[in-house]
Amino acid sequence: MSRKIFILILGGTPEAYDLTIKLQLKFTCLYSLAGVAPTRRPPPANHRIGGFGGVEGLIDFLRETGVTHLIDGTHPFATTMTYHARVACDALDIPRLIFQRPAWIPSLEDRWIHRRTVEEAAMSFPAAGNRPFLALGRRDADIFARIPGLSPILRLIQGEAPSPNWTLVHGRGPFTAMEETTLLDRLGADSLVCKNSGGSSGAAKLDAARTLGLPILMIDRPPLESGPVTADPSGIEGWIGGQGVAQE
Repeated sequence: MSRKIFILILGGTPEAYDLTIKLQLKFTCLYSLAGVAPTRRPPPANHRIGGFGGVEGLIDFLRETGVTHLIDGTHPFATTMTYHARVACDALDIPRLIFQRPAWIPSLEDRWIHRRTVEEAAMSFPAAGNRPFLALGRRDADIFARIPGLSPILRLIQGEAPSPNWTLVHGRGPFTAMEETTLLDRLGADSLVCKNSGGSSGAAKLDAARTLGLPILMIDRPPLESGPVTADPSGIEGWIGGQGVAQE
């Protein structure tokens, strides 16, 4: 008798959330959130919040709960969790799929300056300007506090700016291109710093920078772990049933 399918979905993106809602109609799913950031919507009925305790903790969790498939739908920059998922699934021979939305691609009108890390982006200042709009989390934004002569603009859902000479804006997206253009123009931003997260929900800030002619210091995605990857949810049921293989 074949084992009952039990899918662990590592979430944290709108796409992973929507995929869970779809898959749980046919399969037993467990949606897992790290619990770092507030969520816009309540998680699916069957969910957990919190870490696993590293690779060994994840291996124990997968073994004890009887997970048969793992879908990694974490943020493209959540490299530690993606690494842990690969090592744990390899150890237990559990099929693993990376479900990741496509990266943004610059248009001819965009002025992108590619950087590999947040640290590299920070070191581009003050040569790149002194009033960057930081579309980053607080932890990454702290790196810019080490650069003298900057008066950055930082938007957070909640919390405080790392320095009193920063301009702090509280807000929760998604935002429209018009809202982002108005905000960047009103606050006098001279550049935009962001990660290439992809997806439609955060693309409005790129439209705003394009409209205002601002350079974008774009932090490129880290290399992916090995294994099957897809951005298309339509083929995932086939992968679960062993009838299709996602692109590598």
